[in-house]
Amino acid sequence: MSSLKEKKILIGVTGGIAAYKTPILVRLLKKLNAEVKVVMTESAKEFVTPLTLSTTSQNPVVSSFKSDDDSTWNNHVELGLWADFFIIYPATANTLFKMANGNCDNLLIATYLSCKSKVFFSPAMDLDMYKHKSTKDSIKKFKIWELGQEIYTPSDTDSKDFQNYDYPFGGWTFLKYILQIEKKNNGFFEYGFQFGLTGEWSLADRVQNFYHKKIINADVPTWEAQIPKALHLNIFTSYYFQTEIIPKIFMYRKFKSILGTQRIAIETNFGLNYGINVNDKISNPLIVNSGRLGLYIGLNPSFVFHDFMLSGKGFQKQKALFTASSKTFRLIFDLGFSYKFKNWKFIYTYKNRTPDNFIQPK
Repeated sequence: MSSLKEKKILIGVTGGIAAYKTPILVRLLKKLNAEVKVVMTESAKEFVTPLTLSTTSQNPVVSSFKSDDDSTWNNHVELGLWADFFIIYPATANTLFKMANGNCDNLLIATYLSCKSKVFFSPAMDLDMYKHKSTKDSIKKFKIWELGQEIYTPSDTDSKDFQNYDYPFGGWTFLKYILQIEKKNNGFFEYGFQFGLTGEWSLADRVQNFYHKKIINADVPTWEAQIPKALHLNIFTSYYFQTEIIPKIFMYRKFKSILGTQRIAIETNFGLNYGINVNDKISNPLIVNSGRLGLYIGLNPSFVFHDFMLSGKGFQKQKALFTASSKTFRLIFDLGFSYKFKNWKFIYTYKNRTPDNFIQPK
């Protein structure tokens, strides 16, 4: 029995010479008992006719937002959600650029942006065009939005005298944007920014108190001398690469710099990874058939020149009641686990670090 039986496959055809082969692809998919629909660009019609594709797919072919016959609206959202797989064949350099940058000027790109299923594309251009930096960036560019929260508490949270704390109470809730580009095989450059809130604005005290009361039935910390309320902006850039040692095992290395009101630091990571990349939130291009599991062990040396979560020094009006002198050099031991299920990736990382201030226990 065919694994594609009754699967809904959407074919996107763009204006490249390889488009003349599309009817063959459609016919082969039909032989495997898949249901096939076709969306094409206007320029693709110069290489293959809609009638040919309609005949082989046994479904109407759409190429514009309104039908030429009766001005019926072709709903790109419904078409994108209908598909179990979306195959863009051929994918010209022009289409790849539009896909990467969200340049929605035709029905095919609008359908791509509405699609929730897996998307496959087959680049079709001469070798020099394919090797050009613009094309490579279009193919290997990822945009990531991340919402996160970090909670900082002293070791002795039951004490009422915050002068005896070894760490200030603090929360850091942020929205993070990352643009990631593959510069060469298994080498990635990324940059972005973090915009966030500290102190009571971060809601960290409410989150932790809820966890203590409702989840683990523990005493609620006092949250004395919390880090001040403030708005923060960090910008960062990093480069990481990975080298295969044996199948499924590779060495991971990363260099990162952060400049902002919340943190100023230079960091590096290096270690060994098995399976899918634990550190990368996207995927692991080095090992595409590594299954769902990933394990990582490594070191994270860093030089921190400013840490608002310890010093409480920034542009805020409120003065920090309790501060701790920060150590510049820190060493963190990382033990990570990752599991990928469909389009979701779950990451858990245990970090054991050296003291980052001068009053913390060694």
